[in-house]
Amino acid sequence: MSYEERDKKKTDIKLKKNQVMVAILIGTIALSIGAWRILHQDFNIIGQFNDVGKAYSVYVSGSYAYVANGGDGLAIIDISDPTAPVKIGHFDDGGDVSDVYVSGSYAYSVDIECLSIINISDPTAPVKIGHFDDGGELTDVFVSGSYAYVVDQINC
Repeated sequence: MSYEERDKKKTDIKLKKNQVMVAILIGTIALSIGAWRILHQDFNIIGQFNDVGKAYSVYVSGSYAYVANGGDGLAIIDISDPTAPVKIGHFDDGGDVSDVYVSGSYAYSVDIECLSIINISDPTAPVKIGHFDDGGELTDVFVSGSYAYVVDQINC
């Protein structure tokens, strides 16, 4: 390979790097503009549900919102009419529920003590069908396929 061919190849590589950097920069600017537009919209509250306790997280699936409601357990809210949400189910085994994830007919909730697996096929009567306790302090849960992933703040 001649010096001229090698220099041209280096120039081509530099151009491609610059093109990638420009594309990343344009993508970042577009994302920033999109986020700015979202943050500067006027939003209207169309419905509201107030329950005792603290709501730490919510998972929406179909016509239901599953609320990790701290010391008041897991609340199941019917949101089929978003202007008038209604609590239709509740599960509380005494823990301080901080997160919930729904997959199919099951809700996976975590509290300070364990991961609970709750059958929600009848959302008006949720039933605990299993649990996992590693002795730690669980705060978050995510389910993918046949696996539940939890965040443990003590046993890391």
